[in-house]
Amino acid sequence: MLQNIQSLLALAHHSFQGAKEGTLRHEQIVYGKVNKIYPNHTAVVQIGRHSFVAKLETPLTVNAQYWFQVLYDNQTLTLKVLEQFEQPLLDSQNKEEYAAEQLLKKWSLSDDAGRLLRFLLKQNLPIIKKHLLQAAQWIEKTEYTDAALQAIKLIYENNLPFTKETFEAMKSLGNSQPFYKQLIYVRDVLESLPQRTETVQKLLEKLNMLLEGQVKGTAKQWNLSLLAHWLNTKQTDAQQAFSLLQKLGIFPQERTEKDILQTAGKQLFEAEQSSPDSTGVKKQLAEIVARLQTALRLENNEQYERQFRFLLSLLQTEEINETKLIEQYKSLLFDKHLSKSERQLLETIILNDMDDWNGSVGDRLAKEMKQMIQSLGLQYEADLQSAVKAKTMKDASFDELKPLLLKVLQEFSSHSVVKEAVEPVIHRLTAQQLLSQEQGPIQHIFLQLPLRLGEQLTDVTVQWHGKKQENGQIDPNYCRILFYLQLPFLKETIIDVHIQKRVVNISIMTEVTGLEPIIASMQPMLKENFEKLRYKLSAVKVVQPVKQHQRDDSLLRFSAVQLTQGTYSGVDYRI
Repeated sequence: MLQNIQSLLALAHHSFQGAKEGTLRHEQIVYGKVNKIYPNHTAVVQIGRHSFVAKLETPLTVNAQYWFQVLYDNQTLTLKVLEQFEQPLLDSQNKEEYAAEQLLKKWSLSDDAGRLLRFLLKQNLPIIKKHLLQAAQWIEKTEYTDAALQAIKLIYENNLPFTKETFEAMKSLGNSQPFYKQLIYVRDVLESLPQRTETVQKLLEKLNMLLEGQVKGTAKQWNLSLLAHWLNTKQTDAQQAFSLLQKLGIFPQERTEKDILQTAGKQLFEAEQSSPDSTGVKKQLAEIVARLQTALRLENNEQYERQFRFLLSLLQTEEINETKLIEQYKSLLFDKHLSKSERQLLETIILNDMDDWNGSVGDRLAKEMKQMIQSLGLQYEADLQSAVKAKTMKDASFDELKPLLLKVLQEFSSHSVVKEAVEPVIHRLTAQQLLSQEQGPIQHIFLQLPLRLGEQLTDVTVQWHGKKQENGQIDPNYCRILFYLQLPFLKETIIDVHIQKRVVNISIMTEVTGLEPIIASMQPMLKENFEKLRYKLSAVKVVQPVKQHQRDDSLLRFSAVQLTQGTYSGVDYRI
């Protein structure tokens, strides 16, 4: 997961890495070559791919290589010589190993510190002695060394404060457990408490809101649409709809349409002497389906459940779990034995559902996501500072997720189970805050939140990258958004949305093949919706990830696209 996050950050931040590479930090240890020497103890020193004009404390030799410590005094760069290289080092790998050996001897480092040192040299990250010793202590106490090393890398690459709190926050992104499962665990622990404080009760309400907020009934809506097509006597594709219902397992293959209608008719018209014809039965069933569609759209759960149970009894069929239904729809979409007319009907039903997402469902999802973001409490520290400054602390109510977690942690400081559940969530929220930052006019936003689609809970990770105009408003003409999520159809998926001069390019990275016809059928609708917002959709393309060497079966590496000076180059996504 942490590798995945790093790739997302690298993708969005890439345009600004060049400036960072040529930056030296106070007390950083570097090795460099003296290219030129000027009067007044000044020289041009090449460090990596960059050259620096620096003040020197001692006389040096041109073309010689040295260990330097970077010092800044009133923004003046001074390079303090620690040691001269004993031999010229041309090969970068030999240079890294030689540098590591020299510093290991000079500083008498532990094994953990030595491993960290080699990692920093290999990744071309700053070597600062006090940071190295601090980080070595942190790594000694952690169970997952690889995640710890990647956390150090994230701290340096994003220019974050080098503190234990930052380290724990970055390391939390390497937790293999999804964010939503961590929230569920916190809820379970709090619900098991024999006594609940007011803060615990508020936190439970907040957790339920985050975990239960949902866009309901995707597969249910498709089922009802198929039933409506089958029962509509004016539809020419009724037979295809019935065939699809059988293929989905709604009706058993051995049951005929006549048998199903006769069974339903006997229950619907049991008081009548004569058996109704199939048209009359279909009309009655169609009315029930129409009421179900209305209840689902209006989120009238009580009415929907009552009518749905009645329909199941009439059709003598059983309810199928929504997750399983989605899997069945997925299989059907890619079934090569499906007839042309059946495929057209299936795509029409799904497209019509997309139109619903366009309106009320799409608006509801956007509203719920906005509420979720606000509920996380990512502005807590800033709001707290403002309340203190304005002297309004008495009137302030901090009822978002992070402040409630912190308060529960304080109230149950001696309760190890509560602490074990709450702390990882706090670290994960802090990571989101730290990775959401401004660099001049450039703004980065990093979000991770639970999302319920039908009956399935998942995490959605969003990396947003844009810039502010002179008036402080976000420039709508330029933007980069990356979504990483697990979807019922597409599984592990990365969606890269790139906006330049209001022209939109979308890349979908997934292992699932054969998506092009489906995307082509949906593209006109997507294009129309972008035009309503005064954007032009240029292309939607599917990028097939390249599998790399896998260290174990649970890890999957995705090769995605990275914008590099107008061209694309590979970036690995490990999931």
